[in-house]
Amino acid sequence: MKNIGFTNDSDPIVEQIRPLLAGKPPDLVGMVLADLLAQLLAGFVSPDDADRATKVRDDILHWHTITVRELVKVYDDFRNRKEADASEVQARRH
Repeated sequence: MKNIGFTNDSDPIVEQIRPLLAGKPPDLVGMVLADLLAQLLAGFVSPDDADRATKVRDDILHWHTITVRELVKVYDDFRNRKEADASEVQARRH
């Protein structure tokens, strides 16, 4: 499976799901996301070639992990900029 890179195609879906998960404990949110990923992976079957199904699933998990790590960096940068902007505004007020 090829890494398709970042895209905004997921944004509307993420925005629909976000309210369902808002306020839930992190362990529950993690389990929901794990369950959804497991369902996705379970959909990749190759009845005549179990090794191929395993390879496809491994590739998906590999790219998923890379993408999640990169998105964490993006969201960390966004949060840090937001906090820096808030600190600057606060400093200007005093």
